[in-house]
Amino acid sequence: MQWAEQFEIIKERAWEFLAKRKKTPSLAQLDELLEITRGKSRAWDKGQRPSADDLEKIARVLGFAPSWLLLREGPPFTNEQPRAQGKNHLETELGKQLAEIEAALRRVGASDAEIRDALILHISSPHSSSAGEQNRAKQA
Repeated sequence: MQWAEQFEIIKERAWEFLAKRKKTPSLAQLDELLEITRGKSRAWDKGQRPSADDLEKIARVLGFAPSWLLLREGPPFTNEQPRAQGKNHLETELGKQLAEIEAALRRVGASDAEIRDALILHISSPHSSSAGEQNRAKQA
């Protein structure tokens, strides 16, 4: 999935959120909702990816899963379960690991920023996904 497709999903969610609050959906309203510099969402709409801080605001305010925003993996919303359609085994294993980490951190009250940092650390760890698969294969 490309950023343009992701941003369309983000805008749909934002438009629903704004409509419920009797506000006219627009990029300017999205900037206000996310408390970001005026015009940032226009740049995103033209293809620029947001900074990590702005992705965190999108996740927090609109309820998006940090793993979906950062990695384009798993379900877009925090209240959905991961789906394995069309993914190879390593991709689904990593998605499961990230979902488990996110769920565990939410249970102990971690902030979205702490969750994001933990997911990034896990992905950059030499023991994530393929290394973990190799270790399990050796133990079997």
